[in-house]
Amino acid sequence: MSRPLGNANAEMDAARLRVLLAQAMSNSRSGLYHPVTPQLLYDDTVSRWAGTLLRATGTYYFTPNTSYNTWPTGAVAVKLLIFGTWAAASNSSYMSVMQRGSSAAEIQVRALVANYIMVTQGDVSCDSDGEFQITIGGVQSTACLCRLLGYYL
Repeated sequence: MSRPLGNANAEMDAARLRVLLAQAMSNSRSGLYHPVTPQLLYDDTVSRWAGTLLRATGTYYFTPNTSYNTWPTGAVAVKLLIFGTWAAASNSSYMSVMQRGSSAAEIQVRALVANYIMVTQGDVSCDSDGEFQITIGGVQSTACLCRLLGYYL
C-alpha cells in the first residue's frame, strides 16, 4: 500500500533545483547560461560575419541588443563559434576574441597551416554594456565567421 508523501516531493524537487542551479552557476562563467538558435553576428559597422567577407587586420566591436545582435545588454559573457583561414601559417595570423577594451584574449585561433580553416568555440566576457571585440592579424585567404551560440546573465 502506498502512502501520500505530502510535502516530500516538493522538498525533493526544491533540493534538486538548488543543486542544478548551483551547477549552472559554477560553470566557467558567473550567471546562468541561455542557449540560443545559432545566429551570425554583426559588428558595429553593421557588417555580417557570415564567412563571406575578408576582414582587414584590425579590431572589430560587437554590441548587444541591436536590430541585428540579440543577446541582452546585461549579458556577462557570450558563447561563440568562430573560424577563419589565413594565406600563411604564422603567429601573426590569428583571430582573438576578448572583452571590449581588454588586451587579454579569451578565445583565439591561429593559422597553424596555410589555407586551412581554423575553428573553435568558447566563452568571452562582455564589458558592463555587454560588448566584446575581435582582433584580426595577418592576411586572410577566406573570410571569418562569428556565430552566437548563447549568453550568460
